[in-house]
Amino acid sequence: MRSPPRFRRKQLLVADWLLDIPVPFALHYAPSWGWIVAANVPSASARA
Repeated sequence: MRSPPRFRRKQLLVADWLLDIPVPFALHYAPSWGWIVAANVPSASARA
């Protein structure tokens, strides 16, 4: 028998949106390319 998933699809989608909220601000106010790379890591890892 299969156990139910720990997180539902909607919960994961909302969590992904919350993680992505600061990304545009970090990109706009980034003082260097390191900030831009760091701002995109949560987005990229959530889609992996």
